[in-house]
Amino acid sequence: MPHYKLKYFDGRGRAETIRMLFKLGKTEFEDSRCESDEWPQIKPTITTKQLPALEIDGKQYNQSKSIINYVARTCGLFGKNELDALCIDMVIDTIDDAVPPWHVVWYSTNEEEKAKNIKHFSEVEIPVIFDRLVSLLELDHAGDFFFGNKITAADVHFLCMVEGVDIYFTNSLAKYPKLQAVFDRVAADPVIAEWRKVRPVTDW
Repeated sequence: MPHYKLKYFDGRGRAETIRMLFKLGKTEFEDSRCESDEWPQIKPTITTKQLPALEIDGKQYNQSKSIINYVARTCGLFGKNELDALCIDMVIDTIDDAVPPWHVVWYSTNEEEKAKNIKHFSEVEIPVIFDRLVSLLELDHAGDFFFGNKITAADVHFLCMVEGVDIYFTNSLAKYPKLQAVFDRVAADPVIAEWRKVRPVTDW
């Protein structure tokens, strides 16, 4: 078994999907977290100057989606073939459309600007993405989850995305019962439920 070391900040962010996939796959990994004030010293050691980074037996790999795809495949959470993986990837890419508008809110320079950005985020950006996700959930390869009736990386990534959205848009799934049902099924998985209970409490 390789030795996995996942490097990220002390938050959920782009690393939480990876952590949950490792947990679901019953794969041991080192959850290495750094504080913001440590980042200037760590940054030169990261190939892309970005986190997360995954070390596999001491060799570093970068980019969150690439890591998600790798971990999901090794943990059996990316379907059985490349067509399955394509369907799962469609969901992951759609979910990631929420990142740029989320960052607009995150980097707001004052409270007035932040309030304006949150309004646009919750009333314009997120409803468009949620509508797309509903459409993906209605495709014939979907079931109780975005692909079939077992959790895949798509569902884990979705749960983590909603956790992030809810920081600025509380109860964001209220008008989306189909999406809420998927979220609840993923959250009820014993492994996911236990991790959410014991993981470090962070603001994001």
